[in-house]
Amino acid sequence: MPNGDLNIPLLIALSPNTAAGFARLNIDPLDPAYRGSGKTIIDSQGRRVELPDPQKIEQAFDNAVLDVPFGHFESSPDGINDTTQIPNLFTFRSGPYTADGSFAAGPFGGLSSVNNGVHSSEVNLLAASQISEATLGIDREVYLGTVLQNANDPKVRLPQGKPVKPSEWLREVAPDPEAAELEDQVPAPGTGSYPNLSPSLFTFNGLVFSPNTDRRNDSASGPFLFAANAMAAFQNSLLPPANRTQSNRQALATGAVRRGARVFEQASCTACHPAPFFTDNRIHPAGTIGTDPARARSRLGLEPLLVPPLLFTFDTPVPVPPGAEILAVPTAGIAPTPTSLPTGIVPDGGYKSPALRGLYLSAPYLHDGGAAVRAGALQFFADGSFAVVDPAAGFTYAQ
Repeated sequence: MPNGDLNIPLLIALSPNTAAGFARLNIDPLDPAYRGSGKTIIDSQGRRVELPDPQKIEQAFDNAVLDVPFGHFESSPDGINDTTQIPNLFTFRSGPYTADGSFAAGPFGGLSSVNNGVHSSEVNLLAASQISEATLGIDREVYLGTVLQNANDPKVRLPQGKPVKPSEWLREVAPDPEAAELEDQVPAPGTGSYPNLSPSLFTFNGLVFSPNTDRRNDSASGPFLFAANAMAAFQNSLLPPANRTQSNRQALATGAVRRGARVFEQASCTACHPAPFFTDNRIHPAGTIGTDPARARSRLGLEPLLVPPLLFTFDTPVPVPPGAEILAVPTAGIAPTPTSLPTGIVPDGGYKSPALRGLYLSAPYLHDGGAAVRAGALQFFADGSFAVVDPAAGFTYAQ
């Protein structure tokens, strides 16, 4: 179940160099408001560029992240201010995964892709520079420079004095990317070579989390994609516990549950949430749903960059040997083509129909927790009607 008490924003804000995650929010490092004592670098076009003042952008990021509600997170480097509530882990037959359903391809109906993402594309700050120009309009050297100029590790912190190109500086001080930003990650077949990997429907930064096969005392060690697949199998075994709360017992005793079931049918809720898993496993256009479309648009910038999704066979050892067998990831019924986003996302973004199992454990509702009413906001009457008695107790995070 989602941990609504987890104060992720505070943990982030208390960390050094939090501005390295600037692409997770709508923060432009070249905004004049952040000018000051930033270092000067050489960008990918050979031009000198002054980076943001590290303290100013750090303060701006911390202020923004501290506004995020408890139990929420933001991991996609998309430049969008729209955080997502921690989802539940009752994943069986509830795909496609994440709020917009963008994780839909690959083993376990896309669940292995999610597990891969949280160990790679959603957390690898440096690898995101590969496509920052195309998706954010930020030169990759400016992106890297912003991340590295105030790095917590002084060995990779940009030097004082003569301007450098951040990507070249990084390789000078950390020559082996596999021991640095690519630790435990390997390029997926067909995506190219780092640092010029292309995204696919399985991996949005071209990388796959797969630690070396022969690593002792590492539970994630195994053949290619072992850890992501193992976690998916475990997640799919989890069942929502029966609702034994006092409020549900009362609702059953008074017939409220039966009345609600009739309303659920009459309002055609079953069109998108049919039994037994109470989801149609589809992505619906954000305009049709009518909720905040920001998160629904998160992946739109990736579509022109996508390559067909390929994976090594799941008995392939890591490091991957030359000539390893390759599998094409099926996309029929998921996306119009192997290089398209899942059906329903294009052109204006979409949201998947969430499964309703275990719903009582995941309030507040919607992907951003935007639907919530505190206790005491409503007064219920014997005939089943109700009145709003405390308007201030009804609120949405989206506001």
